[in-house]
Amino acid sequence: MAYASKTRGFRQITVAGVRYRWRLHMHEHGSIITVQSAKASSGQPAQAMLPDHPDPWIHFPTPVPNITVTPALVRRVVERALALGWRPQARVKSLQFTFRTSDHDA
Repeated sequence: MAYASKTRGFRQITVAGVRYRWRLHMHEHGSIITVQSAKASSGQPAQAMLPDHPDPWIHFPTPVPNITVTPALVRRVVERALALGWRPQARVKSLQFTFRTSDHDA
């Protein structure tokens, strides 16, 4: 079975009974978790910037803080996006916000 190009690289998560797709982009100054509705691929994406999670390969051999992106972390990102007014079904500009994992430890 082939995957549609819009869903390639995304993982599934269910938060409060609603399915979402998410993926992690790693960058030099931090990473970005992009979340979309699993039903509306053209809906508003949420982009959570994680400044305390830089790409370790870019900084090698200098050690950088290392966190594991778990479903629990992605769930907290989705909950924060919804609290900020994210509308995953709407066809509007993406919601971008900073998410510091140290401020949201469960």
